Amino acid sequence: MTKAQQLAESVKSIDGVDIECNAEQEPLNEWTLCSGNRDGWCKHGNNCIYRHVTCTYGDECTIDQCPYSHSTQRAIVPNPRYRSAGPIDQQYRIKIDGLPSNMTALELLTELKGQPLSLLNLIETPEMPAGSTFRHFYLTRQAAEKLARRRVYEWHGYTIRVTYIVKCQLEYDRAPIEQIPSSPSIDNNGDHQLSTVFAPLSPGINEIIGMPSEWVWTNRRLGHTMSEVYLVYSTESNDNRLGAMKLYRHSSNLESMRARRELLALQALKNEASVVSIYQSNILDVTRKEDAPMWIITELVSESTLKDYVDKHKSQITVRVILSLTRQLLNIIQRCDKASVIHRNIEIHRNLEPNNIMVQRAQVHASVDEVKLILIDFDLCWFDSQQSQISEEDDLKMIEHVIKRHSTDNVKQTFDNIFSKLTHYLSSSGQLNNPTLDSTGVCCILYWLITDKWLDQMSTVNFCNQASDLKQTINKKLGDIDDTTKVNEQLLHTFERAFGPVDNRWHIDELVDHLTTIDTCLNDFEATHIDKFFPTASTMDMLLPLGDPYPRTVTMLARIKQNFTQQYTTVAKWSHDKNWWSIKTHDNEVKNMDELIYNHQERHCAVPIVCIAKIEHDQTILFLTTALSDNITSLKPICKLDNETPDMNFSPYYNNAIKKLVIEWLKRDI
Repeated sequence: MTKAQQLAESVKSIDGVDIECNAEQEPLNEWTLCSGNRDGWCKHGNNCIYRHVTCTYGDECTIDQCPYSHSTQRAIVPNPRYRSAGPIDQQYRIKIDGLPSNMTALELLTELKGQPLSLLNLIETPEMPAGSTFRHFYLTRQAAEKLARRRVYEWHGYTIRVTYIVKCQLEYDRAPIEQIPSSPSIDNNGDHQLSTVFAPLSPGINEIIGMPSEWVWTNRRLGHTMSEVYLVYSTESNDNRLGAMKLYRHSSNLESMRARRELLALQALKNEASVVSIYQSNILDVTRKEDAPMWIITELVSESTLKDYVDKHKSQITVRVILSLTRQLLNIIQRCDKASVIHRNIEIHRNLEPNNIMVQRAQVHASVDEVKLILIDFDLCWFDSQQSQISEEDDLKMIEHVIKRHSTDNVKQTFDNIFSKLTHYLSSSGQLNNPTLDSTGVCCILYWLITDKWLDQMSTVNFCNQASDLKQTINKKLGDIDDTTKVNEQLLHTFERAFGPVDNRWHIDELVDHLTTIDTCLNDFEATHIDKFFPTASTMDMLLPLGDPYPRTVTMLARIKQNFTQQYTTVAKWSHDKNWWSIKTHDNEVKNMDELIYNHQERHCAVPIVCIAKIEHDQTILFLTTALSDNITSLKPICKLDNETPDMNFSPYYNNAIKKLVIEWLKRDI
């Protein structure tokens, strides 16, 4: 990366035009890695069209789904042994340009001699503006970077129809046909992304009776849920929305009450952004025909459940990520509780498990914990309102009915004992609307995230016999931190109370406070661990605040950079010739790039540091990374401070972020 940046900085002008060139480090995409070399058995060696990137933990790596390369001596067998191709938006594509405006995809493959016609299924044909004399195509889903580059080298400069010269370039992490907005987000791009994931969309057979005219039936069943849920899409060509259509085929009173209760529960939570939204339903429609099933169409928020997401990113699921996901889930339950109080209802999900939680990722390059969790499937929720009053006896019958139907359902379930807790309801008087059910469900998910094992939340578990194994598992998740005793004790206490006597289990607010304490403790441990790499110098200068926002921010960045090397003068210094500041083009952003030289106890590296300060009317937001990005929405801020805050208040956040970047850089060089 250093050489690339040096090359970029050496280019000052092209054809007399002054330019500014920066090097950007390409994100490592696991779908470009060799699947066969995860246990050292790739037969292609250096000729392999996929990447061979050695795991930093070597053969001691214990993650069976680790995508990196290991030797044949590693004892762990990769799981799965062979994996399928990755999502479309996580692979390369080749832009083929400079073609005649009237050329078709089939003609292109014919002209590029020797190309298999099977590539025709991977070619996208974007519309060209009226009057264009040239056109371009995209060859998509190119997971193997080496093969894609080989095709670029082979096709670039190729002459077609005597006067046309093919121009090719390799692109990555792009949505098809250049439909990425300037600031990608869930709200304005999610429907298009999902349409791409679930493509092709086409009408299906066996359409249900009473299908609404606004939606198209696909006959494609969704998810791992015990309910019948099918993919539908809008009939309007300019409407990219996809829907999840949940069917209630049985016409019994119990089924009708269950459907009505779920609908009313979702309606009561319609203002909660982390609960799936309703598009349409016929459950309360008095004109519905007797032979037509009841249904609810909700938004299709993602293709990934929490289980799918964790399985895919298992090697990145640290204790920090686990606590972040768990606390986010608890915050959702808290907000739902408050909404229930406002509507004078009692609402409990009662079936919290990883397949009933969807995951939305805000940015392609966001970290693994920067996701939005969304609750679905209120099929078994407790909802107590005047519109939906159900006796305890009927509630038990409904649960029993669902369990029996599940026993004959051919949908594969991930958690074999997920329904044992429901069976317990049948003999547990007074537990149907216990407010601790959801907090205990969250603890089940927390335990699963740490151990990859699922516990029955209705069973009392003696953790004394499991404490040793659980501590070992937590220690592996914590990584390099030396003293994990306190975190271990706090997590063990979490589970002892969560799965202990029912009358002493966690309430939501208590559990939120408890996990916050654990997170704070973890922060302290990480800070102590990082400080071992950065012994402090005896003296350092103090900083003073300035007034005007732009010069103040430039001066502040320069001073906290100087403060860092003064504080850690024995191990770190800034390079003499890599310091670069962006030209002032607008008052609300300052960028600085520099190279930090680190050397301590035979550990040494040169880390390119990019700092971006975004100035807003009442605060300054600081970003730090090792790869320059013009789109700061893909970066995670390290701090947000009021403009009246003294400069020294930025320094601790900056120092801690720099330390983490150096530690990560050292791991890359192992």
